Amino acid sequence: MEADLDRGWKRLQKTYGFFGQTRVPYRGDLTIRSQITVIAQPGSFEEWASAFPDVELEESSTLVSYKLQHRHLLLKIPLSRDQPLRKTEQGRPEIFVEELFWVQVDPTRRFDLRAWMVFHEGPARPVQDVRVWVENNLVVPGGQFESNRPSALSVHLLLVLSLCPKIPDFG
Repeated sequence: MEADLDRGWKRLQKTYGFFGQTRVPYRGDLTIRSQITVIAQPGSFEEWASAFPDVELEESSTLVSYKLQHRHLLLKIPLSRDQPLRKTEQGRPEIFVEELFWVQVDPTRRFDLRAWMVFHEGPARPVQDVRVWVENNLVVPGGQFESNRPSALSVHLLLVLSLCPKIPDFG
C-alpha cells in the first residue's frame, strides 16, 4: 500500500490526517479492500497537525514493513499464515495493523498509523443444478436431515420445485 501524505493530508472530522482506500482483485472472486489512516493525536486543528512532518522512517518485521520518505509511505503487509486475522462486524476476515506513536513530534503530540486489509467474497453464483442446492441445504443446524416434520426449508423447497417447469428425477 502506498500513501502520499503530502497530497492527501486534509482536515478530517476531529483532527488533521490522511485516509485512503482501494480494492484490488485477489484469487478468483475474492477482492481485498485496503485502507490506510494516519492521524494527528491528540485530535487537534492546531498548526502543528495541519501538515505531516517531513521525517524518514524504515521499519521491518515478519508481519509488516514500512518506509516513509519525503512524506510518501510504502506499507507492506505480507499475506502469510503468521498474520493474525480477526473478523469484521460483517464476519469478513481482516488483517489490522496499528502503530500508535508511529511518529512522535514531542512528548504530547504524535501521529498514529492504522491499516486494514479486508477480504471480500465475490457475488454468490447461481446453483446450476437444483439437486446440488437441495443436497447442500437439507441439513439443519443440529446436523440432522429434515425428517417428517414440515419446515420453512421443506415448504420453500416444495415451492421451488412446483415452480420448475421440468422437475428433476430425484429417484
